Amino acid sequence: MEWIAKHSPVIGLLIFFSVFVWVLVHTYWPGKKKEYDAHAFIPLEDDAGVDAVITDRNKKAQHGG
Repeated sequence: MEWIAKHSPVIGLLIFFSVFVWVLVHTYWPGKKKEYDAHAFIPLEDDAGVDAVITDRNKKAQHGG
């Protein structure tokens, strides 16, 4: 138990560094570019629910209601 308490800062550093490296590798893996490019345009795609709300608001604004 004393060994764990003595080496816990190094163990924690290695764990967090390993997670950081995994995130970097996962993010910048060459095959992920198409997936990220597709995700980049999600906010620009039409959504029927949002369009319906905007259309409803515009109609109310035009008719004063």
